[in-house]
This record gives sequence, C-alpha cells and structure tokens, in this order.
Amino acid sequence: MAFIFSILLMLADHYGRYTDMLRLGLTTLIQPLEQVANYPQQLSQWLTHRQSTTEALALENQKLRTENLLLKNQIQSLSHYQQEAKRLEKLLGTSASLPDYQPQIANVSFYSHRPQAQFLEIDKGRQEGIQPQQPVVDAYGIMGQTTLVMPWSSRVLLITDPDSQIPVRIRRTGQRGMLTGIGHDQTRLDFIPSSSSVKTGDLIETSGLGQVFPAGYPIAEVTAVRTLPESPYLLILAQPTAKISLSYKVLVLVKKPHRNFKK
Repeated sequence: MAFIFSILLMLADHYGRYTDMLRLGLTTLIQPLEQVANYPQQLSQWLTHRQSTTEALALENQKLRTENLLLKNQIQSLSHYQQEAKRLEKLLGTSASLPDYQPQIANVSFYSHRPQAQFLEIDKGRQEGIQPQQPVVDAYGIMGQTTLVMPWSSRVLLITDPDSQIPVRIRRTGQRGMLTGIGHDQTRLDFIPSSSSVKTGDLIETSGLGQVFPAGYPIAEVTAVRTLPESPYLLILAQPTAKISLSYKVLVLVKKPHRNFKK
C-alpha cells in the first residue's frame, strides 16, 4: 500500500512540473497582451495627470505673476510715499526761519503756463484762513502771492506773470531792484545801474519792502547780464529758484496775529 502511494506521489510531482511550466509559458505569452490591452487606459490616465499638472502650473504661474505685480505696485507706492515725505520735510523746513508766519500746506490743482497768464490754483481758501496778498512758496523759493480767494480754493499770481512786480535785492551786493515777470517761466531784474558788479549766478532775494513777502527769502538767480546802449540800467534775466511748473505741494505763509502784552 505504501508502495502504491509513493508511485502516485511521483506521478503527481512529475505532471505538476509540466503544469507549472505550462502555466509559466501561458503567463509569459499573455503578459505582453495584457500590457497592450492596458495601454489605452494608462495613456488616458497619463494624459489626464499631465493636463491636471499643466493647469495647476498655469494657475500657479498666474498667481505668481499677480503677486509679483502687487509687490511691484507696493514698492512703487512705498517709493512714492518716501519721496513725498522727503518733499514735505524739506517744504516744512523752509518755514522754520519764519516765526511770524503760520504756514498752510496746499495742493496745486491747476497750473496755467500761458506766457501772458502765469498762475496756479490751490485747494485752500477762506475757510482755511487764506486771504489775498499772502506769499506762496515751495521748498526752493518764492512762487507768487494769492490774489483771488474763494471759500475752498485760491488763485496764485506767479512771479513769472507779466503783472507781477516784487521789490528785491541782490544778496551779494545788497543792491535793490524790482523783479518783473516776463512769462515763459522767466523773470527780469529791473533798475540795476550799468555800473553794478552783478554777475551770472548771483542770488536774488526779497527785500521785505511792500510788506507782502518776508525779507531775505530766495526768489531768483541771475542767468544773463547785458549792457544796453544809451541806457543807465542793465538788462538782467533771472531764473526763479522755485520749481514753478513742477511743485504740486506749496506753503501759503499766513501772518500770525500780533499779541498786545499789557504791563
């Protein structure tokens, strides 16, 4: 009995090997076919994944561009505010030597650059205590004086307007004259004798006569000196020290009321 059982085991083992070999052969044959059959599905999955990745990258790229644009805008805004702070600091610094005046900061809302009508309009008026014939300056010098004053705005006659005449003096020599506007953002210094030693580059300042402008405030710089035949006076051209056509923030110099002290 044991002998017969041993023979059966040998036969099962023998045919089992053939069965395994057959199974291996079929598996080897079928595997490429299965791969080919699965290829469309794999390709579809790969394309879907690629499209999703491309869309995600596109969204990320758009997000980065937006963030970059916002950062650039913030940098520009920061730079603008820094420059604005510097301008205001310089502008307010010009009033430190004027204890008799209470400066009012104003914004330029309109600028007329016509040769025969040179004026500004500012956003301050009677409601802020502005009155006619008050000096208007920027960080570099005298710009003009208020003329027409309305409740919330004022017109400023520029020193370059032909109707503008301001008593001045040459800082280096002390000679007095009259600064007259000639349009085109230019001025002329009148009534300086031909014997004067005035020269190009001399600074012209307010004399304080006329009681409109404070004395000693820079107003123009001599750019040309010419001798006129048969004239006792020189022809002197001068460039305003103020940035007439560039300044958009100015100071209106409002005189402080005098206090009467009783003994």
